[in-house]
Amino acid sequence: IALAGKLDNLDDPRYDFKADTDLALGALGEFAGVKQSVDGTMHAALTATGPMSQLKVTARLDGQNLTVERFDRLNLKAETGYDLAAQRVILDSFNILSPAGTIQGKANVALTDKAGTSNLNASVRGLDLAKISNTLKLPVRIASRATANIAARWPAMKFDQAAGGVTVRLTASQSTPAPNVVP
Repeated sequence: IALAGKLDNLDDPRYDFKADTDLALGALGEFAGVKQSVDGTMHAALTATGPMSQLKVTARLDGQNLTVERFDRLNLKAETGYDLAAQRVILDSFNILSPAGTIQGKANVALTDKAGTSNLNASVRGLDLAKISNTLKLPVRIASRATANIAARWPAMKFDQAAGGVTVRLTASQSTPAPNVVP
């Protein structure tokens, strides 16, 4: 971990800190008691600035060749921030690239009712459902590729009240059915 920064005015502290680290996800998951199998290295660049009452924290994550459970060769890039005064977590962007396809999007999450509405916008491109079917060991392989656009809104942290829309387009990657295969 590389850490640099300063702290001004101990009566009303003002922070200006930066950190860079490479996280070994396997060891970190084991330490945290995560039951899922995770592996790979994630680079994190973190900042914390401002007085405590208006603290803003940012994180940039970059992971290459990650494994989560049965999914491997994942690449992840994300930029996120936390605004204490606004009581919001803002996921400016996330991008997950795998041999099975790409998922990207952004979100803005209100942490309290007073902070308002949360939302998510995401897109899925070229998702190989046959690979996913095999990876998940489903009894039927879905021989299609999926493209989707997702938009959702919900009050604060009440995910169970989410409303929105999804548009999905499936394209067969195999023209005819076969035993345990559905185009």
